[in-house]
Amino acid sequence: MFTGIVAAVGSIKSVTPLADGADAGVRLAIDAGGLPLADVALGDSIAINGACMTVVEKSDTAFAVDVSRESLNRTVGLDQPGEVNLEKALTLAERLGGHLVSGHVDGLGEVHSFGQVGDGGTVTRPVPTQVVGGVTFAAIHTGTESSCGRASSGMAYCWGRNDTGAVGDGTLTARLKPVGPVKP
Repeated sequence: MFTGIVAAVGSIKSVTPLADGADAGVRLAIDAGGLPLADVALGDSIAINGACMTVVEKSDTAFAVDVSRESLNRTVGLDQPGEVNLEKALTLAERLGGHLVSGHVDGLGEVHSFGQVGDGGTVTRPVPTQVVGGVTFAAIHTGTESSCGRASSGMAYCWGRNDTGAVGDGTLTARLKPVGPVKP
């Protein structure tokens, strides 16, 4: 399990195919950046861009993981060198500063009409999309028809379908981008 809060930014240094063919997975060699690895063992889980991966090699400052073709097809940013967000798996003794996430892809959903993506439109976005409005979010929770986020300032903002007042702005008007701060 993970909190979903990025602990460090590392970088993929190399992507090596595990076998021949289009269905082959890859081994990623990752520089851990500021993520301490002293307590990480082979077989431990590390979330890379939110996806749970198993450590198969490790040094003091880097580690490697094997990524299946299915994970590559369902996760953005694991197929080429570049920066990645990192988080070690939780232990029972740690404080939860975010929320519990498994780091595993359980399904793929599409947003069609309620504006809960927060980009000002109602178009399907199958990849991570920047929320518009000039607010930097520390956490975002998405529901089936609306979304809310806690800004870095601590204030809450919501957007999406609002015919039941779920956005919390005192109206029943759909909001395609964040409005707030809203009342809980």
